[in-house]
Amino acid sequence: MNALEAARVRQQAAVAALDHPPVPAPMPHPATQAVDAVPARHAAWLAQLHFDAMNTGTVRSYCSALKGVALHGDMPDTDAVLARIRQLDDEGKSLSAIRTCVAAAKWWNKETGNPLLNDVVDGAVKDIGRRRGKEDPKQSAPIRNAHLGRLDVAASMRRKRGPGVERAATAANRATVDRTIIRLLRAGLMRVSELAGARLSNLERNGDGTATLTFERKKGGLPGTCLIGKALLVDIDAIDRKAEYADSIIPLSVGSIARRVKRLCEDAGLEGSPSSHGGRVGAVRDLVGVAGESLIRVQLAGGWRSPDMPALYSRREAASESAMASNFLDE
Repeated sequence: MNALEAARVRQQAAVAALDHPPVPAPMPHPATQAVDAVPARHAAWLAQLHFDAMNTGTVRSYCSALKGVALHGDMPDTDAVLARIRQLDDEGKSLSAIRTCVAAAKWWNKETGNPLLNDVVDGAVKDIGRRRGKEDPKQSAPIRNAHLGRLDVAASMRRKRGPGVERAATAANRATVDRTIIRLLRAGLMRVSELAGARLSNLERNGDGTATLTFERKKGGLPGTCLIGKALLVDIDAIDRKAEYADSIIPLSVGSIARRVKRLCEDAGLEGSPSSHGGRVGAVRDLVGVAGESLIRVQLAGGWRSPDMPALYSRREAASESAMASNFLDE
């Protein structure tokens, strides 16, 4: 075949490719990549599951936990889970890792219709917690309503930049973003990933200077809603956004938002140096302990599947109310 014939063949092949383009393989849900964390002989465990209502990070941690359980049995039954959590305890793993292992097994059994774990598993975890003196999981220090004034002052201070300080315009825009972050985390009972995913296109203006924001909850499977007050809406509109974040309520990544919250809380001198989850924790405590809202209403507002987490966040307020009631009854 000479060069001319070879060129003609290549041209015919190119035309045929245009007539019959290859069909791309469907992209898997990002969470299904976590299947790689499970041994090949157990990969079928996850093939039938639907991950759309779960955070990708949660699925990955569950799959990693199931990998450990698989070392002790073909399925995550009670005996295999008990063996795994005892191994984790012997290795000095955190109580959070042990609880994740149990939660992963419970999730798997519920999704696949397998027998539920025996209550002895929960008892074993509680025994480990009591022995370690860390029965309650560590949680962020709260960002309460009473902290907002100090946070606003800290946000408005011009920060050092090299040998000098930041420009007044830069400081003003940063302060606006920081105020908005804190108030949205609290008002929407948001996780930082939910705030990073909130979109201006889902902000419905009500006509009276307020707005309603609808956003995706990373857990629970239901959308979240948040009422935006007049002052907060003004701040949202005033934020300077680059083209890549044109539709973002907060024009920052998840990591950047988390770092901004931590820095601001440190500058304001808040006790315990709250993390970005502190807005959610503090809002629950204010709703239960100050506004007197029921745990059920807070659960629905925050998108939890049960009132257990709001109860955990507000346990100090509940204990305070109990002590006040006891003092009243003793009088």
